[in-house]
Amino acid sequence: MPGARFETPHREFFLYHGSVSENGSWDIATEDQAPGQPWLPEPAYIWPADRSWCISNDVDPHWTGIGAGAEAIEALCEDERLDVIPADPAQPQPFYT
Repeated sequence: MPGARFETPHREFFLYHGSVSENGSWDIATEDQAPGQPWLPEPAYIWPADRSWCISNDVDPHWTGIGAGAEAIEALCEDERLDVIPADPAQPQPFYT
């Protein structure tokens, strides 16, 4: 697949940019799709230009990580519409069974 790439252990990513409000409707060329895959997966990472926060989606569809300042994390935890579990990177991470 063409385009900028970056790798982490056990994963390879392709970099694109666009407006968050356009997520899901980005016009990504057919040649950027994996062979035999007629759709593009949801972005694995999303962040604004100022890098003040980051959303990370793993391959498991029920899990999304959000890195942000303490005030933003507190607001997410207080929103009753969301299922939020704070995680401390220095501690064992929460997991679902």
